[in-house]
Amino acid sequence: MKKLFITALCLVIAAAMCLTGCAPAEDTSESGNHGGNLEPEAVAFAEINETLTPGSYTLGATVTPAEASQAVIFSVIGTAAGVTLTGNTLTVSENAPDGVTFRVKVAAQTDPTVSATKTFTISNTAPAATAITTEAELRAMNLNGSYVLGGNIVLTSPWVPLGTPDNEETGTTGVGFAGTLDGAGYTISGIVIEGLDKGNDGANVGFFNKIESTGVIKNIGFESGTGENDGLSARCWSAAVAGYNFGLIENVYTNVKVTMTAAPGCPGGAMVSTNHGTIKNSYAIGQVTVAEGGTHGASFVCANENTVTNSYFLNTAGNCAIGWQKQQNPNIQKSEEWLKNPANFIEAGWDESVWCFVDGYYPMLRHEGFVAPAPLATISITNTEEYLDYNVEQQRTLQINYVIKNLENTAVTFALQSAVAGVSLSETGLVTLSDAVADGATFTVTVTSVEKTDLTASITLTVNRANVEEIIEISTLAQLKALTTTTNPADLAKNYRLKNDIEMEGWFNENIGAAANTAFTGTFD
Repeated sequence: MKKLFITALCLVIAAAMCLTGCAPAEDTSESGNHGGNLEPEAVAFAEINETLTPGSYTLGATVTPAEASQAVIFSVIGTAAGVTLTGNTLTVSENAPDGVTFRVKVAAQTDPTVSATKTFTISNTAPAATAITTEAELRAMNLNGSYVLGGNIVLTSPWVPLGTPDNEETGTTGVGFAGTLDGAGYTISGIVIEGLDKGNDGANVGFFNKIESTGVIKNIGFESGTGENDGLSARCWSAAVAGYNFGLIENVYTNVKVTMTAAPGCPGGAMVSTNHGTIKNSYAIGQVTVAEGGTHGASFVCANENTVTNSYFLNTAGNCAIGWQKQQNPNIQKSEEWLKNPANFIEAGWDESVWCFVDGYYPMLRHEGFVAPAPLATISITNTEEYLDYNVEQQRTLQINYVIKNLENTAVTFALQSAVAGVSLSETGLVTLSDAVADGATFTVTVTSVEKTDLTASITLTVNRANVEEIIEISTLAQLKALTTTTNPADLAKNYRLKNDIEMEGWFNENIGAAANTAFTGTFD
């Protein structure tokens, strides 16, 4: 009996202890009740504004049913510049780009497959840009400011480039323009930049010596005169807009004379020297000149390490697209006729609210008060031939074809610029070669509008009539080098014989047939 009483008493005490000490511990986590036994069915964000300005925000979420664990995990999908997420605290930095959207995911901790996403948009409007209306205000720009032109600026004295470039020889990192210059469609003209002996060995010079990754140059034109001392003069590796570009150059045109003095032939650029950033929807028509004798050229950019998109260079203003080793790129190098055809830019997606396209004109930037000019009358010859081979019967005649735009009367007259033996031209533009024509004969056909006599176009043609039995003697270095510079394929099918020893002098970088892009098929004795 005593044993039964003690056993019963122990059971009562144990039950009493469990009533006070065996209950679940209180949930102290930030994510809510972790102790629910039901499986989560759905999760939803707590109410929060979807447009976020710089600052910190506490995210919340609810799991259903209510009896399920309320523990959740937040994460940013992908990456978003200037956005960080720690636990349930979302932070938007002061440097976060305006207008950027990003998504945040919330998932139930007990079953991450139960989740929801929300899209946020950053509102981080930059401070109002400082207006520039005078040359003095332009020269007073600092490297981190935001500026907008209020009109065209004409420089009256040489421009001192902004920023300092990187110096690869010393390993010194330069300090560049990190702000924004919005031209609002206006132009900076009268540019003279004396890039020689400016503390950087006359290299990497431009209107900006360097543009940082945050730097933006947009909606602006840069122009110089064409006089002997106008434009940019530097030793090497320099360009009109920037020595180094790590930022964004968009909707910019340059018509700046650029001259490189270092020999042999260090490259020069019409837009940028070394591009590590983005050049977009921009063009350059300024004449670029480099010293003769080198393997590098006059170009749009001297070196491109990143992106050039829908941007162009007048093919007669330089000899290549990228100056380093004279790299050619038909997507960049364009003719004057191509650059004055609005359809090409509209097809490339250039913004017509920024640019004005008119037949016969280079693209023009729009600005307040801008008035578009009337379309120009234009005439162009559509033939693509450069040579006529008398040995091929079908090439003894050639019809000259043309197109006239923006002129009602499309009648024209044809003429030979000067008489050439064995070449005749009919009133309708038919060229005929006779047996009297000489090998290598060159002639030019001009097409002139009847209504507008100052409207002309011309085409120059060369005759191939190689005598395969003839032997051409070579006695000088100049005669030998002529085989590397000729663009006439017929020259590479002829027979040559050295008349004496020839001693090479200086650089000899091109191969026979290089200029004509044609294999040598003759004999070389």
